[in-house]
Amino acid sequence: MGRHFGRRRFLTVAAVAAAGAAVSFLPNPFAADDEKRNKDEKRNENVFFWKGVALGSGAELRLFGVDDRQAADLVNKVLAEVARLEKIVQPLP
Repeated sequence: MGRHFGRRRFLTVAAVAAAGAAVSFLPNPFAADDEKRNKDEKRNENVFFWKGVALGSGAELRLFGVDDRQAADLVNKVLAEVARLEKIVQPLP
């Protein structure tokens, strides 16, 4: 009745689908330089950057489109949550 859908065929179809999905995340090489530059300038306008240690490892946080007061409030909330999680997670002996 129906054809057998084997492992090789499944892997081939899955690989093609994954490659197609990955291509959509690549930058557009045909975009105008002005468009790229404007996009980068907008991205760097209101960026708040925090770098430190969280859960025993290096961490960084980038907040886009927030003012300094909002960013400080959000970072304090994140650090409070990290501190709470660090109390829960016990290091291995």
